[in-house]
Amino acid sequence: MRNLGYLADERGRPEECEKWWRAGTEAGDATSAYNLGYMLAQQRRMEEAAQFYEIASEAGDVEAMVNLSNVLDHLGREDDAEQWLHRAAEQGDGGAMNNLGSRYFKARRTDEAEEWWRKGAEAGEREAMYNLAVVLDARNDVEEAKRFLKAAAQRGHGRARRLQEEMEAEQGPGGRPHIQGIF
Repeated sequence: MRNLGYLADERGRPEECEKWWRAGTEAGDATSAYNLGYMLAQQRRMEEAAQFYEIASEAGDVEAMVNLSNVLDHLGREDDAEQWLHRAAEQGDGGAMNNLGSRYFKARRTDEAEEWWRKGAEAGEREAMYNLAVVLDARNDVEEAKRFLKAAAQRGHGRARRLQEEMEAEQGPGGRPHIQGIF
């Protein structure tokens, strides 16, 4: 059924695609649930998308957990969104760890933000490396900030690369490099 959904999707037949992925979901296929959640979110049918992403998430699909979190945020269900993002982060998703850090930072929960950005950085997530570097620099932990900035730049993070070049070229206030970021 899932493959029939893919075929219908390739042929530009969303109603038929939805039919097959619904049938796949009813038969217990979590990938069909994920695919349908994705399609419904693209169509801005967010309540329905959340239902299908939740089915896939309950089956352990980490990407579905992250997407469910985003949909729940869109629906104004921030506590539920945070819970699913936390579950994805606990499963080792570096992007979820970074997003969780950003969520905590916006809520002025900076210790938790740093903790999750560090975990994301250690998982290889370049945006978490960059965010952690900014926090470390703001705390005057310049050497560790440079280390994470370099790692992010090596993974193709554009802002990190530019800042790394600037840090090498000039010194900021007090004779030390300074990263311009979220502070």
